[in-house]
Amino acid sequence: MGVLALFMIVILAAGIFPLSLYLVRTMQGEQPREGRTLDEELTRPSSKDDAFDWWEAQRRPFNRSLLAVGIAVVLLYYAIIQTGLGKYRFATLEFNWWALFFQVVLYLIYMGIANLLYNTGLIVESMRKPQAVMAFRRRAYLLIFWVGMVAPFLFLLGLAFI
Repeated sequence: MGVLALFMIVILAAGIFPLSLYLVRTMQGEQPREGRTLDEELTRPSSKDDAFDWWEAQRRPFNRSLLAVGIAVVLLYYAIIQTGLGKYRFATLEFNWWALFFQVVLYLIYMGIANLLYNTGLIVESMRKPQAVMAFRRRAYLLIFWVGMVAPFLFLLGLAFI
């Protein structure tokens, strides 16, 4: 139960921290730019470079890949149960729509968290200001991309075999 509570605290902090920064800025008299959402306001750099546009252009393929991975993970989950591997060697496959719905909701929450973590690429770039910007972007994107794609599989395999 302690791990779940810690996980929920981390999720709450990830959601509350950007909002609190936004509120502090507003209270200090800095007005947000017109027509900007909170996410855009917090991640858009003040300089006129194309970092924000580049990272936002990569978000669509990232989300499509997350969706494909989600489908693959659900299929792998049912395949593990069907074949009786790991902890599921004595389980019988009983398809339940509520269980599938619960898995889909959990995965959508994961996608939201992955999209929050996706913003770290832009944040690190704006803090670090690398000399070779495009090389940094490609490396950072690939790191974020593959961590986001592999994490659901590791979670499933950890549940099934550990």
